[in-house]
Amino acid sequence: MLTLERYCYSERMGTFGRVLDLPFDCVTVEPLWAGNAPFVSCVPEGVYQLVPVTSPRWGRTYALVNEQNRVFASHADIERDGDRWACLLHAANTANQLAGCIAPGAREHAFDGEWAVTRSGVTLTKLLDHIRQHNIRELHIIGYRPEWP
Repeated sequence: MLTLERYCYSERMGTFGRVLDLPFDCVTVEPLWAGNAPFVSCVPEGVYQLVPVTSPRWGRTYALVNEQNRVFASHADIERDGDRWACLLHAANTANQLAGCIAPGAREHAFDGEWAVTRSGVTLTKLLDHIRQHNIRELHIIGYRPEWP
């Protein structure tokens, strides 16, 4: 299982996190929380199945699936209005380039005053290769919880 730990929730610039325990640096950007609304919100915290899909726009990647959170792989899987589908891992640099998906990057950086992730395409390739090579089937999304001595 992979763990994505979110550590920054910016109303202006999106939701940022890091994928833990990888042999390379991997930060993430997502849209802000918008009540789990399809195509605009980051996904809720929880454990997601990573389902291989081929997207017409993004190619071979993974969709997040958690039926309890009403997040499904494809439109054919949804059960009612308001369900989410096609929450994918794909390349992007800023939250406004995403429609409810997660984009990995090597580092955080500011572009024209907007926070973003860098080298998203390269980092996505590394992440997808790691998932395939290690047969990883789940992504656990958590919020940052500081530990005090």
